Amino acid sequence: MAYERFIGAVRMANAAALWERVTPASRTYLAEKLHLAPDATTEQVSAALGVRPGWQFELDLPQQARLAKEAPSDDRRVVVGPLAGRTWRVVVRKVDAVWLVDLLESQPVEG
Repeated sequence: MAYERFIGAVRMANAAALWERVTPASRTYLAEKLHLAPDATTEQVSAALGVRPGWQFELDLPQQARLAKEAPSDDRRVVVGPLAGRTWRVVVRKVDAVWLVDLLESQPVEG
């Protein structure tokens, strides 16, 4: 599942794998926010993201995550799970036959 691979990349402090697991729109957004050139190298991305060993995420994050019942479309799903002490709706999209996390549409669940 895209969500689990994304969290696994964060846990392994693998910025390159994390970058590969988000949608192109999320990459563009992050590149702009991090002041990266569109053709930035993996090393530049890794340095800018600052993913490093020791990041602490809930150990049960993927185990508690669940696929939301609604399926908005054939190429979009929503995973609901805990992150940083809150419950999030994490959007995953199918891009060129690969499921990727869409950070731009993901949001905390209110309440």
